[in-house]
Amino acid sequence: MRKENSIKTKRGITSIFVTVIIILILGVVTASFLRLTTSEASQSSNNDLSQSAYDSAQAGIEDAKIALLQYHDCLSAGGATSSEACKRIVPKMQQGIRDKDCDTIANALGREVKNGGVNLQATKSGSDDENALSMLQAYTCVTVEEELDDYRTTLDSSNSFRIIPIRPASGDINSIDTIEVSWFSPANKEAAGYSNYCNNESLYSITGCNSKYLAPPVLGVGLIQTDESFALSELTMANSSDKSNRGQLYFKPINRADASPTTISASVLSSTANGSVYAKSNGSDNPGVYNVSCSASKVSDYDGFYCRARVGIPKPFNGGNRNVGSFFLLVSLPYTKPDTDISVRAFRNSSPISLVGVQARVDSTGRANDLYRRIEVRLELVDTYFPYPQYEIQMSEDADAIEKSFRVSKNCWWTDFGGMAKDGCDNYVENLNLSTF
Repeated sequence: MRKENSIKTKRGITSIFVTVIIILILGVVTASFLRLTTSEASQSSNNDLSQSAYDSAQAGIEDAKIALLQYHDCLSAGGATSSEACKRIVPKMQQGIRDKDCDTIANALGREVKNGGVNLQATKSGSDDENALSMLQAYTCVTVEEELDDYRTTLDSSNSFRIIPIRPASGDINSIDTIEVSWFSPANKEAAGYSNYCNNESLYSITGCNSKYLAPPVLGVGLIQTDESFALSELTMANSSDKSNRGQLYFKPINRADASPTTISASVLSSTANGSVYAKSNGSDNPGVYNVSCSASKVSDYDGFYCRARVGIPKPFNGGNRNVGSFFLLVSLPYTKPDTDISVRAFRNSSPISLVGVQARVDSTGRANDLYRRIEVRLELVDTYFPYPQYEIQMSEDADAIEKSFRVSKNCWWTDFGGMAKDGCDNYVENLNLSTF
């Protein structure tokens, strides 16, 4: 009897231990599940608030676009006296931009500022207004700046060309003597998926550089300017080494770790517009192509860019005053990749000057409950869709292809075909068969 009771006691204790362990395991699993559920719910709520705050900030950006469009339309129409709406918008915008007032856009558009911001309706149904307001969703501060230190944009395969007006905020436009161009940021490098610099000197070399290495893009930089009065024929001519209405350079990145920004003289840019001058780059035989120093160690010095070049700007063709309405810098990606951020600055006697009326910097803060998101964007103040031809021959995708054979040679050949003169050519062949050349 004692032995049987002992066995039963042991079995009971074992059952109790097993039960307790199972209860503990189930308790841990349940607690973990509850904690995970609570964490996921909290994360989901935070994500929802974060997105709502971001949307609120975006709403501030959209209102800023409307206000800036109306403001500049009023200025073009004659200012504050052109209409009743302009009487409110122009002074409100000018005062707000000058004071960097958070309520600039709200005041210009007549939006009601309530609970520290412009409240937004998050739903379409009017009966849900209380639910929308319960999140306190609003944009709380939107500031606008039109006088900026530089012009910034991004070039990519779908939009590889920009025409940038050069409009100084103060001083004489004729005294601008240098333009600085910086391009290719660490964000561009990361997005492109490149690993490191090439081991050889050239970052854009076809041979000697594996495709996995970093290669800042070749950048095209052109100039268009005129005198206050000019003839169209002057756009393709150079009067002297430092007078021209046109110029075109191509910057080829070169890896030079400790080099200073590359400086290109006004005479080099000017000579590219003169067909009788063979513009050379650092002693090479590539017209208009110029080596530009790029360096990973200079990113902090170059405002977050790998490459930087400064170009001297020649005087207009006739040597007179520049036309303020036709002073442009053209930047482009000849090979359309990789994507690159661009910064353009103007200088007068080595001192940077601000640009005005080219871009606006809008800083918008949005709120949802007690969570805030902030966005800063650049808005174009000029017509970015101006139909400027990027190529001498450009065809739409559905057009028939041009079927033509071309041959290229560094020698000058001329034929008497069609009675054309042979003057200026060292080589002359009568009845030359161009198809076999």
